[in-house]
Amino acid sequence: MYEREVIALLEGQVVFVATVSGIAPQVRPMRAQLDEDGAVWLYCSACRRADEIAINDQAALCIVDDDGALLRMNGQLEPISAQMSFDRGLCGSAAYRLRIHSILFNPPGGGTYTQVECPQDLDGILLQPESSLSLQRR
Repeated sequence: MYEREVIALLEGQVVFVATVSGIAPQVRPMRAQLDEDGAVWLYCSACRRADEIAINDQAALCIVDDDGALLRMNGQLEPISAQMSFDRGLCGSAAYRLRIHSILFNPPGGGTYTQVECPQDLDGILLQPESSLSLQRR
């Protein structure tokens, strides 16, 4: 339920990613990209704050569309190597994989749907159009 909507909302968009450095939260705009396996990749122009992410890799991603749909994901940012960044066509960008631990989705029609990763989700929650996210109404 809502898999396609979640993917459409996220793919290729500018999203806002929040991290915490010390006691001060930091929010930065990043571009989102999904791969064929459903993993979420985030990138921005060479991020000065990469060292902050290395200290605390927990992050929250948020996006709201023009219709009022809201998507929030919590997870762990994993930096990718310069070679992998080059292979993905992201030269000059700081790039991260977001290993998703939880999703919260509010569609325009109302309601709140959530999913939390299961212990067997070694790769976190993956987003694929054919997948069955188990978003539960709250």
